[in-house]
Amino acid sequence: MITIKDVAKAAGVSPMTVSRVVNRTDNVNSTMRKRVLRAVEQLGYVPNLSASKLRGKKSTHWTIGLILRDVANPFSAELHRSIEKSLRDSGSLTLTASNDDDRDYARELVMTMRAHQIDGLIIAPPPGNQSYLGAAAETGLPIVIVDRPSDFEQIPSVISDNYDGMRQATRHLISYGHRRIAYLGDEASVPMTARRDGFLAGLQEATIDTTEAIIRLDQFDPIQARETAVSLLESNNPPTAFIGSRNRINVAIIQALRATKRSEEIAMVGFDDIELAAELDPGMTAVAQNPILIGQIATAILMDMLENNRVQDQSVVVSTRLIKRGSGEISRTQPL
Repeated sequence: MITIKDVAKAAGVSPMTVSRVVNRTDNVNSTMRKRVLRAVEQLGYVPNLSASKLRGKKSTHWTIGLILRDVANPFSAELHRSIEKSLRDSGSLTLTASNDDDRDYARELVMTMRAHQIDGLIIAPPPGNQSYLGAAAETGLPIVIVDRPSDFEQIPSVISDNYDGMRQATRHLISYGHRRIAYLGDEASVPMTARRDGFLAGLQEATIDTTEAIIRLDQFDPIQARETAVSLLESNNPPTAFIGSRNRINVAIIQALRATKRSEEIAMVGFDDIELAAELDPGMTAVAQNPILIGQIATAILMDMLENNRVQDQSVVVSTRLIKRGSGEISRTQPL
């Protein structure tokens, strides 16, 4: 078995220098670092980080569990990359999984990751009871929740300002003369109910009665949302604007507008930006979340909990940004 002393001998340096390179400390010059890394590669040396932990040494090589809703989702994918990048410089490792918004599966994933001796956890929990996270936190596992508020004081959270983002989107459409605005969404999670409430607040601030708008809160599936949008567009009293509550619903609305050839006369704003949104004609006006910043903040909080062995009691709300690209800037054409 190759040891750190073998690497030191091959590189012509001290074992302490090898340790500093392997642990990614900054006090080794680039020439020395390259010599050590070359010897590590030639000898096939693999540092035993678990052994260091067992010997009681303070380690910055953490193993972090990361459980997101769906790593294929654009928001989750950016969040994943942000957290992974934030952890990279410390030499830490992420174990990543999707919970598919299934609470029982999320609980199983937490148990499995704990069995693999994770040092901390960042999770976007499915809707519903978070008692399994509270129980894990009680054992001393540092946990940070993202994209959902926390049910527990000892578990910090980092979330988007879903309420104000949707309120601003609604007021934006109203500023272009729209009153009959169709909102397609659901109430399955706290972020979604916050977006619904933001929409209603935007209407109320403009003294628009909810009966003037069209509110559909049963739109869980993109295919269903597309059918709903087409049906509304073909009705006797169609909306003059749409608001989509999340990225897949946004795509469904865009498809419906294209299918009915109404893309240039019916306004649309989507909550969550989508890939190639700027390439559409017109470009999709969007309420953009900031998954990169959410990931950076969540990682920083977790690292502070790990390195200083303390419980964080905080909730961070990250602002959204309205990106105007054309679809949300179409003025109302129907008479009052």
